[in-house]
Amino acid sequence: MVGLRDAVSQVRALAEGGAPTVLVTDGLGAALAHLVRPLDVVTQTRLPERRHSAEVEETAFFVASEAIANAVKHAGADHIEIAVEETGSVLTVIVTDDGVGGADLRLGTGLRGITERVAAFGGLLVVREARPRGTVVEASLPCG
Repeated sequence: MVGLRDAVSQVRALAEGGAPTVLVTDGLGAALAHLVRPLDVVTQTRLPERRHSAEVEETAFFVASEAIANAVKHAGADHIEIAVEETGSVLTVIVTDDGVGGADLRLGTGLRGITERVAAFGGLLVVREARPRGTVVEASLPCG
């Protein structure tokens, strides 16, 4: 649970305007790798090598961190996959878990916070059920 506490702590710091040092110095891929290293439930990651603007990286990190924290804390996930993909001028962050599912954007402050932050950046957040069970959190962020 130390990893989860660290993830929640990093999300709170980011929400209050402070980015983790590794995000600032080494970028999104390194920051996400650092975030998930202590978590046994993360089974697969596809992380970017290329740097993006600080705003894009902070928003993407916030989305991934909050989705991971929710999957561990609320969904009881055994496996989490994280993918960050760039297509044209859009950076997409996808976090998939095999937890209980049922995530609702209207409930709780975490998902609502992600939605607001992504929308403020001009992006789109989609939360849907994974098959056969779990949740997919997908944020598309303009990066061009």
